[in-house]
Amino acid sequence: MAQKKLINYKKVMPNYDAAKWCINNGYKVYPVPVRPFNSVRPKYYICMQSGKKVSKSKQEFSKDEWSGAVWHTYEFLYKKHSGR
Repeated sequence: MAQKKLINYKKVMPNYDAAKWCINNGYKVYPVPVRPFNSVRPKYYICMQSGKKVSKSKQEFSKDEWSGAVWHTYEFLYKKHSGR
């Protein structure tokens, strides 16, 4: 059985071309808090929206990880749908 590659979301580099392509093609990627903001260790889901369809990540991300997860999602969508 193959192991899943673990991603260090704290070190994901921004890909502005991927984000620009996604936004221009109707994709939005953004964090949504799991618990209220006043919790001690807030966690976030990553939501991906295309038109009216919204998908939410199963994984929760910390305040240090959610930004990298957003950039990773933009790059994933770009590679999957742009044909590059």
